[in-house]
Amino acid sequence: MKFCAFLLAAAISIAVVPTRAAAPIEEPDYNHPEDALMAIQDLQTVVGVLARERGLQGYADQCDLAVRDAETHAMIYGVPERADLRRGWTICYR
Repeated sequence: MKFCAFLLAAAISIAVVPTRAAAPIEEPDYNHPEDALMAIQDLQTVVGVLARERGLQGYADQCDLAVRDAETHAMIYGVPERADLRRGWTICYR
């Protein structure tokens, strides 16, 4: 009987706790300089780590240079050209 009362109390407390709806995931706006730079830095980090984990140091260095080039372009012009982002992805995933 005590166990049933415990379960009933637990069910009521769970039902009373307000639940928050999950916030929708926002896609980065690649025309916004800060979002574009974050995307470039994420690409550099992920690909560099994966390449180094697999013992491909030269490959990782080549990828870092390509991504850094696109990052520099983004900082100079404010908004990265999609071609530079695409070039970084292409070099990193060959």
